[in-house]
Amino acid sequence: MNANLSSRQKILASINELLCRKNLTSIKVTALVKMSGISHQTFYRYFLDKYDAAEQACYECLHTARMVVGADSTVKDQTVCILNIVKSHSAFFKHLLADPEGDQIIAKSLTRLSNEEINFRSPSPITSAWVYCLKVWNDSNYTIPVDEMYMKIISCYPIGEVVFGPHLKQLLEKYGSYTMSELDTLCNSRPR
Repeated sequence: MNANLSSRQKILASINELLCRKNLTSIKVTALVKMSGISHQTFYRYFLDKYDAAEQACYECLHTARMVVGADSTVKDQTVCILNIVKSHSAFFKHLLADPEGDQIIAKSLTRLSNEEINFRSPSPITSAWVYCLKVWNDSNYTIPVDEMYMKIISCYPIGEVVFGPHLKQLLEKYGSYTMSELDTLCNSRPR
């Protein structure tokens, strides 16, 4: 482990490495502590438990999309970038999704990203659509093209239950073209 990393960074690097090899259920805090070269006390200074550490690792992984495409990218660019990140970290997400708590960890990370990006807490149907589609993608070993997964995710949003066919496609294209600041304005100008 790199001696220049902070204890927190060492823990996150360790959970990332372990999740690339095995499911979260089989990872023990003792193994994280040993791999990180820190004490149990130091681990608990930064994280409540291994699930908290996994959630932070997941969030930081997905958050890199903002650095790649920029803070005011379009919804489509941001989503496609997140999907590319998931695909490039497929072992991590495969093992995370295999855990019963994995759905919640991913949903919490996505909600946090949404809240930071557009000051809007994604409702459960949206994060559920994401998690469902990521599971489908995971089950296919990430063979479904990214653009197809993008359409699958946004087609699962609640609008897909009331609008169909060409109208749905038109609305989804419009939604995908919004920048983050435009979406922020739209989400925060309506009463909730």
